[in-house]
Amino acid sequence: MDPAVIQQTLQMLKQAQANPLRKDATTQGFSTGTGLQFYSLEPAAKLLYPVLTPLRNLIPRKGRINAGAGTAEHWKAITAVNPGNYFAGVSEGNRGAVIDVTEKDYTRAYVGIGLENSVTYEAEYAAEGFDDERALASLSLLQALMIAEEKMILTGNGSYALGTAPTPTLAQVTTAVTGIAAGTTNKVAVVALTEAGYQRATATGVVPTFTKTNADGSTDTGIAGGVSAISALSAAATTDSSHTQLKASCAAVQGAFGYGWFFTEDGTLAHAYFVGTTRVNTITLTTDPTNTNQAGTATGLSTDNSACGLAFDGLLTQALQGGGYFKSLDAATMTADGEGGIVEWNTALKYFWDNFRISPSRIRVGSQVLKDANTKILSGTTNPVYRIQLEQGMAGQANVLAGSMVRSYLNPFALGGAKELPIDLHPNMPDGAVFFDLETVPYPNANVPMARRIRTRQDYYQADWPRVKRQYQFGVYADLMLQVYVPFGMGVITNILPG
Repeated sequence: MDPAVIQQTLQMLKQAQANPLRKDATTQGFSTGTGLQFYSLEPAAKLLYPVLTPLRNLIPRKGRINAGAGTAEHWKAITAVNPGNYFAGVSEGNRGAVIDVTEKDYTRAYVGIGLENSVTYEAEYAAEGFDDERALASLSLLQALMIAEEKMILTGNGSYALGTAPTPTLAQVTTAVTGIAAGTTNKVAVVALTEAGYQRATATGVVPTFTKTNADGSTDTGIAGGVSAISALSAAATTDSSHTQLKASCAAVQGAFGYGWFFTEDGTLAHAYFVGTTRVNTITLTTDPTNTNQAGTATGLSTDNSACGLAFDGLLTQALQGGGYFKSLDAATMTADGEGGIVEWNTALKYFWDNFRISPSRIRVGSQVLKDANTKILSGTTNPVYRIQLEQGMAGQANVLAGSMVRSYLNPFALGGAKELPIDLHPNMPDGAVFFDLETVPYPNANVPMARRIRTRQDYYQADWPRVKRQYQFGVYADLMLQVYVPFGMGVITNILPG
């Protein structure tokens, strides 16, 4: 929850505590309407907001390794030996062939994260006997920063530029339903969105860049909002009386978790107005564009503003950057394999084995993909993959629990036999995507301490600022980045249509 909302709620509670009898009354005799009664208020504010940070809680944190930290961490990795697959046989008295070695350099820059809060003197006085307001404000601030960090750990994009979105295609849809005006020269353009860019979009447009006002009165301007450069306009599609809807599509953009669409009826980008966002790389247009929405020539759209330098690269970004698996379903649903599995998941798991001889350790999804995967797995086969067992004969019928949920997935492509992969619902996983995560080092003697870790130049600390007003002002900060040693062991499927 926004700290400002918490602060406002506490102020209201304290006012009620300090002034429980705020209404004068004249009554016949004494009654509750007279207002002379005790005001029962339980001490301590209840913190009824989710603090869901599973990745932040699980990933190890490590401070300085060398004498100092510098601005970034660097490491080298040998990713292949004998990639040319030279024959190992040797003739008598002769030496073998010289192998090739593939080496890769990695760099991850540190970034600062932080948020601020404050408590007035009056708020602290009024809270006496109810709660420790300064402690509560500090706790809520730390939790807010942890929630923000969790989002960045999963989907942060500090360096992976999406470039210019590909030119979309536009096709007419035969329908008798009233929709787009007939006889118009229709074209569309599109921008690709990072997860942050998708979340920032509104009903009237996307946010290429934004300005952040800071607690000290300074401002950060021109912050990249997670939006690619806008595409060229599609070829024209002219509607007629039997074609009043249009379907636009574009090639999938690796690293995008949403798309923003612009529609014009006169064939110019200046009159291509924003019509909405989608999680998949296609949209069906059913009405004329609204000319008060953002235009395709709006400031910032001609430039790639997808990578934000004030964020560190998260797991999804590093998977795509580092040679991990990528597949777009291009607005198709997942496919049941008829044997209690999902075709697209099996294809990804086979890829990991065939190319790297590894298996992911966990599958992370959002709520819609979890629901659809459960349906595909449990009902996508004529041979049930489960059974119902009633205990104590007929009496056991009273204990039947309705509903079903698949908690793990069996990966047949694993050394030593099938491996069970837990399926986790993550609060920040983009809709329409599946993330194959790798939490352990897949190779023995790899000289790697762990598969990934949070590297901190300075871990969480609270800065209490000098008092220039009658209020306590403070911030909670950290300086860190996410270090992933085996990015190619992770993978992403995107553009999954619900169903």
